[in-house]
Amino acid sequence: MGDPLSQDHGARSNVFGQTRGVDTTASRWVHQVLGPGSTVRESAPFEQGTSSEVTALDVVDGAGKGDALVLRRFLDAAWLSREPDLAAREAAVLDALAEGPVPAPRLVAVDPTGTDAGAPAVLTRRLPGIVVRTPRSLDPWLRGLADLAATIHATPIPPGLRPYRPWYATSRALAPPTWSRVPSAWASALARARAPEPAGSPVFLHRDFQPTNVLWVGDRVSGVVDWVEASVGPADADLGHCRCNVAQDIGVEAAEALRATVGAAEYDPYWDLVSAVDFLDVADLLGPVARDRLDAFVAAAVARL
Repeated sequence: MGDPLSQDHGARSNVFGQTRGVDTTASRWVHQVLGPGSTVRESAPFEQGTSSEVTALDVVDGAGKGDALVLRRFLDAAWLSREPDLAAREAAVLDALAEGPVPAPRLVAVDPTGTDAGAPAVLTRRLPGIVVRTPRSLDPWLRGLADLAATIHATPIPPGLRPYRPWYATSRALAPPTWSRVPSAWASALARARAPEPAGSPVFLHRDFQPTNVLWVGDRVSGVVDWVEASVGPADADLGHCRCNVAQDIGVEAAEALRATVGAAEYDPYWDLVSAVDFLDVADLLGPVARDRLDAFVAAAVARL
Protein backbone atom coordinates (compact mmCIF):
# COMPACT_ATOMS: atom_id res chain seq x y z
CA MET A 1 0.00 0.00 0.00
CA GLY A 2 0.95 3.60 -0.16
CA ASP A 3 3.67 4.68 -2.53
CA PRO A 4 6.85 3.08 -1.16
CA LEU A 5 10.38 3.97 -2.21
CA SER A 6 10.99 0.32 -2.68
CA GLN A 7 14.34 -0.04 -4.37
CA ASP A 8 18.03 0.02 -3.48
CA HIS A 9 19.04 3.32 -1.86
CA GLY A 10 22.72 2.58 -2.42
CA ALA A 11 24.99 3.77 -5.20
CA ARG A 12 23.80 3.84 -8.81
CA SER A 13 25.91 3.95 -11.95
CA ASN A 14 24.12 5.18 -15.03
CA VAL A 15 24.33 8.18 -17.32
CA PHE A 16 26.95 10.80 -16.52
CA GLY A 17 26.30 14.48 -17.08
CA GLN A 18 22.52 14.36 -17.16
CA THR A 19 19.54 13.32 -15.11
CA ARG A 20 17.48 10.38 -16.21
CA GLY A 21 14.06 10.10 -14.64
CA VAL A 22 13.59 13.79 -13.86
CA ASP A 23 12.53 16.45 -16.32
CA THR A 24 14.26 19.75 -16.98
CA THR A 25 12.17 21.66 -14.45
CA ALA A 26 12.95 19.26 -11.63
CA SER A 27 16.62 19.14 -12.58
CA ARG A 28 16.77 22.94 -12.55
CA TRP A 29 15.32 22.98 -9.03
CA VAL A 30 17.90 20.49 -7.78
CA HIS A 31 20.68 22.67 -9.21
CA GLN A 32 19.08 25.69 -7.56
CA VAL A 33 19.08 23.91 -4.20
CA LEU A 34 22.69 22.79 -4.54
CA GLY A 35 23.94 26.20 -5.60
CA PRO A 36 26.19 27.60 -8.34
CA GLY A 37 28.65 25.20 -9.93
CA SER A 38 26.76 22.09 -8.88
CA THR A 39 26.26 19.10 -11.15
CA VAL A 40 24.00 16.09 -11.13
CA ARG A 41 26.50 13.47 -12.17
CA GLU A 42 24.29 10.39 -12.14
CA SER A 43 20.70 9.49 -11.59
CA ALA A 44 18.36 6.55 -11.88
CA PRO A 45 14.63 6.16 -11.34
CA PHE A 46 13.45 3.83 -8.65
CA GLU A 47 10.62 1.43 -9.41
CA GLN A 48 7.78 3.90 -9.64
CA GLY A 49 4.65 3.98 -7.55
CA THR A 50 1.41 5.19 -9.00
CA SER A 51 1.37 8.55 -7.25
CA SER A 52 4.93 9.85 -7.14
CA GLU A 53 8.13 9.91 -9.14
CA VAL A 54 11.15 8.83 -7.09
CA THR A 55 14.66 9.25 -8.47
CA ALA A 56 18.12 8.54 -7.08
CA LEU A 57 20.55 11.39 -7.74
CA ASP A 58 24.34 11.43 -7.33
CA VAL A 59 25.36 15.07 -7.13
CA VAL A 60 28.39 17.30 -6.63
CA ASP A 61 28.04 20.78 -5.18
CA GLY A 62 30.01 23.86 -6.22
CA ALA A 63 32.77 23.05 -3.74
CA GLY A 64 33.28 19.60 -5.24
CA LYS A 65 31.57 17.70 -2.42
CA GLY A 66 29.58 14.68 -3.55
CA ASP A 67 26.31 13.50 -2.11
CA ALA A 68 23.70 10.81 -2.73
CA LEU A 69 20.15 12.15 -2.80
CA VAL A 70 16.59 11.05 -3.49
CA LEU A 71 14.09 13.31 -5.25
CA ARG A 72 10.42 12.56 -4.72
CA ARG A 73 7.78 14.47 -6.68
CA PHE A 74 4.07 13.97 -6.02
CA LEU A 75 2.27 13.61 -9.34
CA ASP A 76 -1.13 12.10 -8.58
CA ALA A 77 -3.54 14.94 -9.37
CA ALA A 78 -6.48 13.35 -7.55
CA TRP A 79 -4.43 12.78 -4.40
CA LEU A 80 -3.06 16.32 -4.55
CA SER A 81 -6.53 17.77 -4.98
CA ARG A 82 -7.58 16.07 -1.75
CA GLU A 83 -4.32 16.65 0.11
CA PRO A 84 -2.31 19.50 -1.45
CA ASP A 85 0.14 19.55 1.48
CA LEU A 86 1.74 16.15 0.78
CA ALA A 87 5.30 17.43 0.30
CA ALA A 88 5.09 19.90 3.16
CA ARG A 89 3.71 17.21 5.43
CA GLU A 90 6.49 14.73 4.70
CA ALA A 91 9.15 17.43 5.04
CA ALA A 92 7.79 18.46 8.46
CA VAL A 93 7.96 14.87 9.70
CA LEU A 94 11.50 14.40 8.42
CA ASP A 95 12.53 17.61 10.17
CA ALA A 96 11.01 16.36 13.41
CA LEU A 97 12.88 13.05 13.14
CA ALA A 98 16.25 14.58 12.24
CA GLU A 99 17.81 14.48 15.71
CA GLY A 100 16.17 11.31 16.98
CA PRO A 101 16.91 7.57 16.83
CA VAL A 102 14.55 6.73 13.95
CA PRO A 103 16.71 6.10 10.83
CA ALA A 104 14.73 8.34 8.49
CA PRO A 105 16.19 10.25 5.51
CA ARG A 106 17.63 13.70 6.18
CA LEU A 107 15.69 16.48 4.53
CA VAL A 108 17.66 18.63 2.06
CA ALA A 109 14.89 20.78 0.57
CA VAL A 110 11.17 20.91 -0.08
CA ASP A 111 9.08 22.62 -2.75
CA PRO A 112 5.65 22.37 -1.13
CA THR A 113 3.63 23.72 -4.05
CA GLY A 114 5.73 22.56 -6.99
CA THR A 115 6.37 26.13 -8.13
CA ASP A 116 10.04 25.42 -8.85
CA ALA A 117 10.21 21.63 -9.16
CA GLY A 118 7.20 21.28 -11.45
CA ALA A 119 5.30 19.29 -8.81
CA PRO A 120 5.34 19.25 -5.00
CA ALA A 121 8.71 17.75 -4.17
CA VAL A 122 10.92 16.55 -1.34
CA LEU A 123 14.68 16.20 -1.70
CA THR A 124 16.46 14.02 0.88
CA ARG A 125 19.78 12.36 1.49
CA ARG A 126 19.83 8.78 0.30
CA LEU A 127 20.04 6.04 2.90
CA PRO A 128 22.13 2.90 2.44
CA GLY A 129 20.50 -0.47 2.13
CA ILE A 130 18.02 -2.54 0.19
CA VAL A 131 14.43 -3.64 0.69
CA VAL A 132 13.97 -7.22 1.91
CA ARG A 133 10.49 -8.67 1.47
CA THR A 134 11.30 -12.38 1.67
CA PRO A 135 14.24 -12.81 4.06
CA ARG A 136 16.56 -15.80 4.07
CA SER A 137 16.30 -15.90 7.87
CA LEU A 138 12.92 -14.93 9.29
CA ASP A 139 13.67 -14.40 12.98
CA PRO A 140 16.23 -11.56 12.75
CA TRP A 141 14.12 -9.88 10.08
CA LEU A 142 11.04 -9.95 12.29
CA ARG A 143 13.07 -8.72 15.25
CA GLY A 144 14.40 -5.84 13.17
CA LEU A 145 10.87 -4.83 12.14
CA ALA A 146 9.60 -5.12 15.71
CA ASP A 147 12.47 -3.06 17.14
CA LEU A 148 12.04 -0.40 14.46
CA ALA A 149 8.30 -0.15 15.16
CA ALA A 150 9.02 0.23 18.89
CA THR A 151 11.50 3.03 18.18
CA ILE A 152 9.01 4.87 15.98
CA HIS A 153 6.19 4.51 18.49
CA ALA A 154 8.38 5.75 21.36
CA THR A 155 9.20 8.94 19.45
CA PRO A 156 7.53 12.10 20.80
CA ILE A 157 4.53 12.99 18.65
CA PRO A 158 5.40 15.98 16.44
CA PRO A 159 2.88 18.82 16.41
CA GLY A 160 0.30 18.97 13.68
CA LEU A 161 0.09 15.26 12.80
CA ARG A 162 -3.25 13.95 11.57
CA PRO A 163 -5.11 11.30 13.53
CA TYR A 164 -5.05 7.76 12.16
CA ARG A 165 -7.77 6.99 9.66
CA PRO A 166 -8.46 4.07 7.32
CA TRP A 167 -7.60 4.78 3.71
CA TYR A 168 -10.64 3.26 2.04
CA ALA A 169 -12.48 1.00 4.47
CA THR A 170 -14.86 3.69 5.71
CA SER A 171 -14.81 6.09 2.76
CA ARG A 172 -15.77 3.96 -0.26
CA ALA A 173 -18.52 1.51 -1.12
CA LEU A 174 -16.56 -1.73 -1.13
CA ALA A 175 -17.78 -5.31 -1.53
CA PRO A 176 -16.17 -8.73 -1.05
CA PRO A 177 -13.80 -9.31 -3.97
CA THR A 178 -15.13 -11.47 -6.78
CA TRP A 179 -11.95 -13.57 -6.75
CA SER A 180 -12.23 -14.50 -3.07
CA ARG A 181 -12.82 -18.08 -1.97
CA VAL A 182 -14.12 -16.82 1.38
CA PRO A 183 -16.59 -14.04 0.50
CA SER A 184 -18.48 -14.44 3.80
CA ALA A 185 -15.26 -13.73 5.71
CA TRP A 186 -14.77 -10.58 3.64
CA ALA A 187 -18.35 -9.51 4.40
CA SER A 188 -17.57 -9.82 8.10
CA ALA A 189 -14.31 -7.97 7.59
CA LEU A 190 -16.08 -5.08 5.86
CA ALA A 191 -18.64 -4.84 8.64
CA ARG A 192 -15.97 -4.77 11.35
CA ALA A 193 -13.76 -2.32 9.46
CA ARG A 194 -16.64 0.15 9.23
CA ALA A 195 -17.34 -0.05 12.97
CA PRO A 196 -15.53 2.11 15.54
CA GLU A 197 -11.89 1.26 16.09
CA PRO A 198 -10.68 -0.18 19.42
CA ALA A 199 -9.46 2.30 22.00
CA GLY A 200 -5.72 2.63 22.38
CA SER A 201 -3.06 5.00 23.62
CA PRO A 202 -2.01 7.44 20.87
CA VAL A 203 1.56 7.15 19.61
CA PHE A 204 3.55 8.39 16.65
CA LEU A 205 2.70 6.18 13.65
CA HIS A 206 4.56 5.71 10.41
CA ARG A 207 1.12 4.71 9.06
CA ASP A 208 2.52 2.89 6.00
CA PHE A 209 4.79 0.64 8.04
CA GLN A 210 5.62 -2.34 5.84
CA PRO A 211 8.67 -4.19 4.48
CA THR A 212 8.86 -2.17 1.24
CA ASN A 213 9.49 0.98 3.28
CA VAL A 214 12.29 -0.53 5.39
CA LEU A 215 15.92 -0.69 4.26
CA TRP A 216 18.49 -3.24 5.40
CA VAL A 217 22.24 -3.67 5.41
CA GLY A 218 22.73 -7.34 6.18
CA ASP A 219 20.54 -8.19 9.18
CA ARG A 220 20.48 -4.58 10.39
CA VAL A 221 17.78 -2.03 9.64
CA SER A 222 19.44 0.94 7.94
CA GLY A 223 16.45 3.15 7.26
CA VAL A 224 12.72 3.66 6.97
CA VAL A 225 11.27 5.82 4.21
CA ASP A 226 7.98 7.25 2.89
CA TRP A 227 6.71 9.39 5.77
CA VAL A 228 3.91 11.26 4.02
CA GLU A 229 1.17 9.33 5.86
CA ALA A 230 2.65 9.72 9.37
CA SER A 231 -0.18 9.96 11.88
CA VAL A 232 -1.21 9.69 15.52
CA GLY A 233 -3.03 6.58 16.70
CA PRO A 234 -2.73 3.20 18.43
CA ALA A 235 0.51 1.31 17.76
CA ASP A 236 -1.52 -1.67 16.55
CA ALA A 237 -2.49 0.33 13.45
CA ASP A 238 1.12 0.04 12.23
CA LEU A 239 1.29 -3.61 13.29
CA GLY A 240 -1.89 -4.52 11.42
CA HIS A 241 -0.74 -2.84 8.22
CA CYS A 242 2.64 -4.55 8.42
CA ARG A 243 1.07 -7.92 9.22
CA CYS A 244 -1.22 -7.62 6.20
CA ASN A 245 1.76 -6.97 3.94
CA VAL A 246 3.85 -9.76 5.48
CA ALA A 247 0.95 -12.20 5.07
CA GLN A 248 0.76 -11.44 1.36
CA ASP A 249 4.52 -11.64 0.81
CA ILE A 250 5.30 -14.69 2.96
CA GLY A 251 2.18 -16.11 4.59
CA VAL A 252 -0.13 -15.93 7.57
CA GLU A 253 2.31 -17.85 9.75
CA ALA A 254 4.94 -15.15 9.28
CA ALA A 255 2.39 -12.46 10.13
CA GLU A 256 1.54 -14.34 13.32
CA ALA A 257 5.24 -14.62 14.13
CA LEU A 258 5.54 -10.84 13.76
CA ARG A 259 2.75 -10.31 16.29
CA ALA A 260 4.51 -12.66 18.71
CA THR A 261 7.83 -10.89 18.17
CA VAL A 262 6.26 -7.50 18.84
CA GLY A 263 4.62 -8.95 21.95
CA ALA A 264 1.09 -7.76 21.14
CA ALA A 265 -0.72 -10.22 23.40
CA GLU A 266 -4.00 -8.26 23.50
CA TYR A 267 -4.06 -7.53 19.79
CA ASP A 268 -7.54 -6.83 18.34
CA PRO A 269 -8.24 -8.46 14.93
CA TYR A 270 -9.86 -5.17 13.85
CA TRP A 271 -6.41 -3.92 12.84
CA ASP A 272 -5.87 -6.88 10.52
CA LEU A 273 -9.31 -6.49 8.98
CA VAL A 274 -9.24 -2.75 8.39
CA SER A 275 -5.80 -3.13 6.78
CA ALA A 276 -7.01 -5.97 4.55
CA VAL A 277 -10.13 -4.05 3.52
CA ASP A 278 -7.92 -1.10 2.59
CA PHE A 279 -6.27 -3.40 0.02
CA LEU A 280 -9.52 -3.94 -1.84
CA ASP A 281 -9.01 -0.65 -3.64
CA VAL A 282 -5.85 -2.05 -5.28
CA ALA A 283 -6.77 -5.74 -5.29
CA ASP A 284 -6.61 -5.91 -9.10
CA LEU A 285 -2.86 -5.31 -8.80
CA LEU A 286 -2.34 -8.38 -6.61
CA GLY A 287 -1.20 -11.67 -8.06
CA PRO A 288 -3.02 -14.96 -7.40
CA VAL A 289 -0.64 -16.05 -4.62
CA ALA A 290 -1.02 -12.73 -2.78
CA ARG A 291 -4.81 -12.95 -3.16
CA ASP A 292 -4.92 -16.45 -1.72
CA ARG A 293 -2.75 -15.36 1.19
CA LEU A 294 -4.91 -12.28 1.76
CA ASP A 295 -7.97 -14.55 1.82
CA ALA A 296 -6.31 -16.71 4.45
CA PHE A 297 -5.29 -13.66 6.48
CA VAL A 298 -8.86 -12.30 6.49
CA ALA A 299 -10.37 -15.68 7.38
CA ALA A 300 -7.96 -16.08 10.30
CA ALA A 301 -8.75 -12.59 11.61
CA VAL A 302 -12.51 -13.10 11.31
CA ALA A 303 -12.20 -16.37 13.22
CA ARG A 304 -10.80 -14.37 16.17
CA LEU A 305 -13.69 -11.91 16.31
